[in-house]
Amino acid sequence: EAWVSYNTRYPMPYRSSGSPSNLWWSRAVGPLHLISLSSPLTVQAGSLQHAWLVRDLAAVDRAATPWLVVMMHAPWYNSNSGHAGEAELMRRDMEPLLFEAGVDLVLSG
Repeated sequence: EAWVSYNTRYPMPYRSSGSPSNLWWSRAVGPLHLISLSSPLTVQAGSLQHAWLVRDLAAVDRAATPWLVVMMHAPWYNSNSGHAGEAELMRRDMEPLLFEAGVDLVLSG
């Protein structure tokens, strides 16, 4: 069903951030640049989400939005054995980008 119900119920500001999908987006909120990522979708280099994240991080103006916050559903690190390694592919492919960009806070779970 390609996320039809979710996209209808929860419209996100994806177009204004240049994202091709309602499932990942960014927005300036006062002094922070907020990025929302989609854990269950393809994230490796060359994927739509990964390519968008690279572009979005490169465009962040830390003078205008000094705080960089990223949020996603699945945590990259957790002690829950029922979900161990659930987001390992995302962590492997995106964590270096977030470190390099100097992300201040990651919210997940």
